[in-house]
Amino acid sequence: MAGSDSGTVMWATGVPGSLVGDLKGTPMDRAPVRTRSPLVRMLSPLRDFLATEASGAILLATGAIGALVWANSPWSASYEVLWSSRAAVTIAGHTLDLDLRHWINDGLMTVFFFVVGLEIKREGRVTESGYVRLGTSNLCPFAGVPSGV
Repeated sequence: MAGSDSGTVMWATGVPGSLVGDLKGTPMDRAPVRTRSPLVRMLSPLRDFLATEASGAILLATGAIGALVWANSPWSASYEVLWSSRAAVTIAGHTLDLDLRHWINDGLMTVFFFVVGLEIKREGRVTESGYVRLGTSNLCPFAGVPSGV
């Protein structure tokens, strides 16, 4: 409600729920709403799941359980065939020919421990507030390495 000098009462016009007066034009004049493609709508729950912190743990546990069931099932021979399948990488005449078990153990585990080392380094240097931590508490992760923890 707004007042004027003549003492009459004037009511502000506008659209219910809007903070300021009347909207210009009709709803057709507004910017068009972007519609998502069917593929994006279908994959959005997967994207939302993978964005959570627990998704990695859930996928790892699901894979481990699936591998245990497969290895102890009547189809365990196909499981062994998969692990003994061979793959080779050749660069400049040098060939690295390993079975899948060795690719996982030697290659991917190296990458895994490299990432873990980088994470320990980051955690040891910076706290959540961004300040450098000092003291012997930074040595705790490194103390577990020789014991295999």
